[in-house]
Amino acid sequence: MTERGREDTARTVLPNGVRIFTQSVPGAESVSLGIWVTTGSKHESAGWHGATHFLEHMLFKGTESRTSRDIAQAIDRVGGQLNGFTDREFTCFYAWLRGAHVGLGADLLCDMLTHSRLAPIELEREKQVVLEEIAHEQDVPEDWVHELFAQTMWRGHPLGYPLLGDADSVSALTADRLREYLVRRYAADRIVVAAAGQVNHRQLVDLVAPTLGALTPAGDGPPEPDPPPPGNDVAVDRPTEQVHFCLGVRGYPQTDKRRYAQVLLDSAIGGGPSSRLFQEIRENRGLVYHIGSDSVAYRRSGMLSISASTAPERFDTVLDLVRREIDRVHAHGLDDGEVERAKEQTKGGIALALENTSFRMRRLAMCEIYWGRFIPFAEVVANIDSTATEEVTAIARELLDPEALVLAAIGPLSAPGEEKESLS
Repeated sequence: MTERGREDTARTVLPNGVRIFTQSVPGAESVSLGIWVTTGSKHESAGWHGATHFLEHMLFKGTESRTSRDIAQAIDRVGGQLNGFTDREFTCFYAWLRGAHVGLGADLLCDMLTHSRLAPIELEREKQVVLEEIAHEQDVPEDWVHELFAQTMWRGHPLGYPLLGDADSVSALTADRLREYLVRRYAADRIVVAAAGQVNHRQLVDLVAPTLGALTPAGDGPPEPDPPPPGNDVAVDRPTEQVHFCLGVRGYPQTDKRRYAQVLLDSAIGGGPSSRLFQEIRENRGLVYHIGSDSVAYRRSGMLSISASTAPERFDTVLDLVRREIDRVHAHGLDDGEVERAKEQTKGGIALALENTSFRMRRLAMCEIYWGRFIPFAEVVANIDSTATEEVTAIARELLDPEALVLAAIGPLSAPGEEKESLS
């Protein structure tokens, strides 16, 4: 069945549960096409950590009819891009290319998903690549601290499972185990095909239905457990030039309307050069190069975090300043001017991102995965505009409890510091 919606969207659900969602963009020359699977690192049980990410790598390593070189040459020949990524609740394989070549993109992605060879020799070679990726992540502290923070925030819950896995779990993966995982997790009713740009909905359905329509649905899995309380603060002592840290709290899930107030709070605290933390800690005091905040939401929960990097001797000062600003917002909320600026910044950011077909494709998929419907930009704007300052203040008082803050830090934390700057 095909449904037509606003902003020139169309949606079809195949008999086996595969969902196909498109948005035609007038004037676009390109199309962004993604196959999304609602399987991520949180769906991995003990002994399987890293399987989702590793499988993402392996699907690019050749199919029954194409070698990995064939796949790379096919997309390069038309000037396109082919890639994938793994998240905590989903995996995406996508192509970005001229609209005239949407058939090639659909053929490549469907072939990779359903006819991957998972050859043992390729698996062993790629295993070394992924092990290097794990080691690389821990050598880039400004990236690793975010993963460490997430694992701490969700300790004891599937959302806290490491995205890349660990050396032992990845080393134990075999071709047979990956095939089992592919059949068990990459089922028809967990697949969303999303495309935005120069795309004809009926044509795309006809392109993917013969392959994806033959997959078997899995049905509902076990319910996700409620998140336990976050873990304790964690610090990793490393001889780096700076201390990198994340400080944050739990937030609201994707489908909670309070998410709009959380996004505005995030924007005002650390969402740009005019935000409180940027102005106070970078502009007024010159203590950091980078400082910002981020709002993340999942199916059943979310988080609001602040991240920064600073010299070891300034770490205590910066951390105290951040905590002091959080205390102020927790106690007093935001004023009308801050909320209005946050609203315009948020709406403007989305409007500019909509110029990109890849952003539109991702937005289509996220709407389908979390809400089961398309949310027009006008509806987003209306929800942002209708969020009152009092609502933002209320969620600041609820979320920013100083006792609920969780800290993850990486750097030379045990080294004796120099005299700290006064906070007065």
